Amino acid sequence: MIYFMKNNIVIRRMQDTDPQIFSNEECAQGWHASPQKYDMRISDEKKESLSHLQQNIRIILPAI
Repeated sequence: MIYFMKNNIVIRRMQDTDPQIFSNEECAQGWHASPQKYDMRISDEKKESLSHLQQNIRIILPAI
C-alpha cells in the first residue's frame, strides 16, 4: 500500500524483502542492524491489519 507519492518520495507499507535491504544499509553505515527487528514490525503490522479487517467484517455482517 502506498500512503504518499510525490516526485521521488514514496512512503509505503513495508514489504517482505525490505528487512534485509534495510539491515544491509544500516550495517554499511556502521550500525549493528539485524533484519529480525524489521521482520517483527512486518509481522505486527500484518496481525494488526487482520485484526482490523476482522473487526470491520463483524460490523458489516449482521449477527446470526
